[in-house]
Amino acid sequence: MLTIRKSQMSAMSKPGPPIVTCTPPPKQHSVLKIEEITFNGNHTVDKDTFGNFGSPEWVEGRSQDDQSPICYTRNKAVQLTARFKVTTQPSQSETVAVKGKATFGSAAIEWNGSVTVTPSDNEVTTPFMPSNKLPDSVGYYNTVGITWEINPDNTGWSGAGTSNHVIYVTLGDPTSTPAYWTLLEVSCKEAHGETMKHKVVAAIFEAFRRSTGAGNGIKRMRDGKELRYWARGYQTDNKPLLQGKPEGRCGNWSNFLLAMYKVHGITDGVTVIMHRTKQDYNLTKIGFLVKNWDFSSPGTLSVPFTHKIMTECKMKQGIKAQGMDNTQPFFFDHVIVKYKDEFYDPSYGVGPFSNMMEYEKGAIAGLGGIGLKGGITDFAGNLIYVPKSYCSEGFVEYTVKPNDSLSKIAQRYGIASWNKLYDHIYNKNFRALRTKPNYIEIGDLIYIPFDIAKKINILKYFYTSSGTEIESKYRWH
Repeated sequence: MLTIRKSQMSAMSKPGPPIVTCTPPPKQHSVLKIEEITFNGNHTVDKDTFGNFGSPEWVEGRSQDDQSPICYTRNKAVQLTARFKVTTQPSQSETVAVKGKATFGSAAIEWNGSVTVTPSDNEVTTPFMPSNKLPDSVGYYNTVGITWEINPDNTGWSGAGTSNHVIYVTLGDPTSTPAYWTLLEVSCKEAHGETMKHKVVAAIFEAFRRSTGAGNGIKRMRDGKELRYWARGYQTDNKPLLQGKPEGRCGNWSNFLLAMYKVHGITDGVTVIMHRTKQDYNLTKIGFLVKNWDFSSPGTLSVPFTHKIMTECKMKQGIKAQGMDNTQPFFFDHVIVKYKDEFYDPSYGVGPFSNMMEYEKGAIAGLGGIGLKGGITDFAGNLIYVPKSYCSEGFVEYTVKPNDSLSKIAQRYGIASWNKLYDHIYNKNFRALRTKPNYIEIGDLIYIPFDIAKKINILKYFYTSSGTEIESKYRWH
């Protein structure tokens, strides 16, 4: 600013020259606004087999749905690089202090840095290290806002915008699987706050428990479609659930659950494959009925397969499965998941079970054979398979051994009394052979009926995906 004033003069002097005073203009300071953020040291999130989310993960002006989700392992430092738009340029170069603040549950994290801004700058970029690490637990933070502030040349703090983020925090580093978006969304949400493997496993399964029944299925993140089990009968795709159609079979669902473990670095789970027997499976001979079936009509066939399929043994509304009220009611095999000494069936959202007897009582209605009959429609009009000829409420064959008695056999299989075993319809031929129940011989064949035995597995063969047999440990026969 230029100021001119007259000079003073005495009565004897002439006026002097005017006095000129120059006042410099006020100094202009930088004004910054957050424009872009790139996260460092994080796990790349895969858009459910459609490729990785890009970097920078956050850009001003991009819709929130198009911002990239972020994934870190627990107790890690969230490093980032931020770019700011210079909305007001300084009158001269200056140092601007910058900070961002966010809250992750009970943990407050602050990022502090500084950047030099010149009068010609339109944007500036600076890296940040956090003041604290992430909480030491699984985390689901779907609305994390980082509030940004600036302090140019120590003139005081003012706002520089807010960036909003979705941040997933895993128990351990993802192992043997990409960090798929849906896996992170479901597992981190369910296991939020957990710090131990077995608790993460149990928490994740709650999502599978809730998602049975039509309209309740887990939603695939990339397209919002409901994932379903055997959604189109035997036309159902047999592909990973995050690819192609939003449907899958038991193996696909079991691998989906195991992948949720693996995204947290948990590799202890295995698939368990069950059959009636190896031979029956290989020959597609005898399979098993999934609840519910109606055996109330008298069977007219020979024991132990006493009922004709679809006339004397009738299909009923089934137990709910992933995204379905009813599903394929007959199988030659089924795949579930074993973690430590517990069994989970993700297809039907049931478990954990400490043994397979408990599982079968809740899920299996009986046995059927020989072979398959197609062209049958279920209650939703989907084409399904059923047993080709006959069915049974289930049994195992028992050959009498030395020192056996009916009482000992009944007790071994959890049958209330020896006479319930002796009088059962399945043992009609045995009764004709041994009219006196206190007299049995080594080599006699007795049927152990599934409907009265509490300690029984009618699916005789179990093994893990690694080929390890577990039949002997989990069978009573």
